[in-house]
Amino acid sequence: MRFRQLDYLARVDSTSDYLKSFIESGKTRMAVAEEQTGGRGRFGRSWHSPAGMGLYASYLCFPSSEVRRAEDLTRGAALSVVRAIATWSGPEAALRIKLPNDVLLGGKKCAGILIEMGSQTDRIRWAVIGIGVNLFHRSFPDELASTATSLSLEGIHVPNLTAFFRELTRQLERTLSSLEQGQRRQLRCNFEEYVLTPSSNTR
Repeated sequence: MRFRQLDYLARVDSTSDYLKSFIESGKTRMAVAEEQTGGRGRFGRSWHSPAGMGLYASYLCFPSSEVRRAEDLTRGAALSVVRAIATWSGPEAALRIKLPNDVLLGGKKCAGILIEMGSQTDRIRWAVIGIGVNLFHRSFPDELASTATSLSLEGIHVPNLTAFFRELTRQLERTLSSLEQGQRRQLRCNFEEYVLTPSSNTR
């Protein structure tokens, strides 16, 4: 799978909501924003999205998949985020996936994933994969300070937003292509290597 159209937005309520207006085009599309004013996670929780501090991106795609396979999209997106971060952190970083959709670094949340989709009968018609990654934050609001972190705070240097976005997109395209080719078992094995368990140790 390839994402060919990119919309770069200085400020937007939500990159995912923005992409929903393109569903009827039937074409894959990406949106990345400098700032989100209405970013959200699961259950409508807000996502802290200050200007220039993180990656706020969404991907519109049209998976050829049954609705019962929807969890594979979440697994694939989470694994893609982990692999993108590991490009700069190295495989030894304490990266974990906290089910169902959080990525942890050093025990704190550094990224979140929200997937919204539409279906027809038993098939997924469209999906919008929303991804937020804390890249350059040096601090967080009091209510998040004990649970959130960023790559910068963990000593991981990413040169800029564009470099991270390109790597994440490369990883996501690779993962979604493997799903299209029916490689679900391998995806799940790779995903489960990072899933947080009571016995998880630093990699």
